[in-house]
Amino acid sequence: MKDNRSGEALKIFINNEEFDEAEEFCETNNEGTGLLTKLLEIYFKEYERCMEETAATFAKKADEWRNKALNLMRKHSSNDNLDALEVLEMIPEDWDLRSPQYDMVAFLQSVFDHQMTTEEN
Repeated sequence: MKDNRSGEALKIFINNEEFDEAEEFCETNNEGTGLLTKLLEIYFKEYERCMEETAATFAKKADEWRNKALNLMRKHSSNDNLDALEVLEMIPEDWDLRSPQYDMVAFLQSVFDHQMTTEEN
C-alpha cells in the first residue's frame, strides 16, 4: 500500500511540474523502495508518450523529458538509489548510446562500477 501511495505522490509532483520536489521526495523516502527508479520510469514514459505525437511542440517536450531523465541518472549514478538493471531495461529504444548531448555508455559504466565496488566490499 505504501508503495502505491508513493507512486501517487510522484504523479502529483509531476502533474504540478515540481520535479525537484519529486526527486527530493524520492531521496527522503527511498529506503529500499526504488522510488528514484520509479521517477525515472515516469520520465521515460512521458518521453515516449511525447514521441508518439507528431507536432513539433511534442518533440520539444520529449527532449525536456529526456533531459530530466538524463540529469536524474547523472546525479544518482554513483549510489544505490537507482536499480541499474531496471534502468537498462527502461531506456527507450530510440535513444542513441552516445550523442553530443549525453553518453549512456559512461552512465551505465559508472552505475555498474559502483554496484561492483559495493558488492566487493
